[in-house]
Amino acid sequence: MKVDLELIQKLAELGPRKSFGFGLMEAARERDNVVCIGADLSGTCKTEEFRERYPDRFVNVGIAEQNMVGIGTGVAVCGKIAYCASFASFLSMRACEQIRTDAAYMNANVKLIAHDAGCTVGTQGYTHYAIEDLAITRAIPNMTVVSPSDGLSIAKMTIAIADYPGPVYMRLTGTRTPVVYETDYELKIGKANLLRDGTDVTIIATGSCVYNALQAGNELSKEGISVRVLDMQTINPLDEDAVKRASEETRLILTVEEHGLIGGLGSAVSDVIAGLGQSTRVVKLGLPNVFGPIADHVDQMERYELDIKGIVANVKKNYK
Repeated sequence: MKVDLELIQKLAELGPRKSFGFGLMEAARERDNVVCIGADLSGTCKTEEFRERYPDRFVNVGIAEQNMVGIGTGVAVCGKIAYCASFASFLSMRACEQIRTDAAYMNANVKLIAHDAGCTVGTQGYTHYAIEDLAITRAIPNMTVVSPSDGLSIAKMTIAIADYPGPVYMRLTGTRTPVVYETDYELKIGKANLLRDGTDVTIIATGSCVYNALQAGNELSKEGISVRVLDMQTINPLDEDAVKRASEETRLILTVEEHGLIGGLGSAVSDVIAGLGQSTRVVKLGLPNVFGPIADHVDQMERYELDIKGIVANVKKNYK
């Protein structure tokens, strides 16, 4: 995929769903074994172009996420790369057994595309929240879990997972994709990306929270607080070396994620710190373990201090 400023801007304007659709077409263009399995959400998941361009490589199973994952596993063990796309809440919970026992147990090349994770579609009520999905999927053996942050990284990750062996859960959050990566970059699954360096505080963010973390770091630097910002684009396997360096070189680690405070990025980072025997303080920002209110995405991010202002305030409160 040729990356230039025009493409970066285009992907930023497309948003998470269409950025995935763009990446899927790029992945399929050079790989004739890429197939797509849908659960009657082609319009929402932006797989219509794939369906029209490659009708013999597309299957719509209807509103049946369990069947989607089972069929995806079946074609994957026959040599295909199966992309299965649906809402994160339905994919991670309704099809959890099939993800575990079919895709993961078989270590099959099933790429699970989890749209609208976190509280992205909070206006549709808690049934459509997905604040437990990282806790679920990162606990499943053989499962790689990724969480790209902007339009470019979503498109690149969609392509990269085609060549990454085994099952992958790709989590998409947010309703918009402001630019995090202003130029092309090398994407490595399992490695965090250093967006800005610092010596006082490390903010480790993922998905929709990365842009806000980066902007917060820029604001805090104006007040004399040196902030390192890491885009933790892979939740499992976690980049433990990056976490270790942060614990050794900065005094506070703040994790920021559009996920529940139990079992997500913050828990994964805390596990690493505990194993190191370090005294580095870890503060977790995320969604509380409650059945949240009906509200739009912007309101939710502000409510739970996941916006720029909230991240800045939490660094100031916890940095001594």
